[in-house]
Amino acid sequence: WYWSENPVHFHTHVGNAADTTLTLDYTPAANSGAKVKLWQDGVLKAYTTDYTVSGTSFTFAAAPGSGVKSVIRYEFVSTC
Repeated sequence: WYWSENPVHFHTHVGNAADTTLTLDYTPAANSGAKVKLWQDGVLKAYTTDYTVSGTSFTFAAAPGSGVKSVIRYEFVSTC
């Protein structure tokens, strides 16, 4: 169970061992591990150690291996 005062969005990505950045659909409510979470193959990763975010730009510290599934859950501020 998860509650947030902001809308929550999920972004999935399958690694190719080359890409280190992707663009999120919305700007996260904050550039922090509290508002943006990453799981790779079901393992929760650490903000700043394994990934960072700036605006809609999400950056992996190292390119996910080929076939590695990343799930990003983030809160964003609704514009309506």
